[in-house]
Amino acid sequence: MSGILTTAGIVGFLDNLKAFHDGGERTTAPEDPAAFIAEWWSKHRDMAVGAQTLIDLEEAEGLIGERKDDNPKKRVTRLGLLLANRQIDKVFDVMDKPNVSIRVKLVRAEYIRPDRKGTREGFKLCEIGKTEPAKNVGEAWQREKARK
Repeated sequence: MSGILTTAGIVGFLDNLKAFHDGGERTTAPEDPAAFIAEWWSKHRDMAVGAQTLIDLEEAEGLIGERKDDNPKKRVTRLGLLLANRQIDKVFDVMDKPNVSIRVKLVRAEYIRPDRKGTREGFKLCEIGKTEPAKNVGEAWQREKARK
């Protein structure tokens, strides 16, 4: 198909296809979701929330990046799709208290709509265990090695 178009003098057909599917050109690149997940845990813990609630977190900006043609509704949609398509069932380590790191898993969950008219599909962080601080892990490893 591109050979026919090139012969006909039509150059660059579908060159912007990736930008079209991505929803526009980025002015900033998305970052690692760890900081976003940590802020989410500190504010909402294991409460089910929607993308609209999460877009207000400071770290959401770094996660979804900025685009030239952004509007508030597109940003919420992009965050919801990013979480649903790329982050569901992933496990993250977050600090719960000083020197206490826990593991949380991102899952789908229903939440009560703000207008109290039913529920909507959203997201939730579930605590799946605690992790030892790095210094304790090293000490435990050394004790285990000394026993052998």
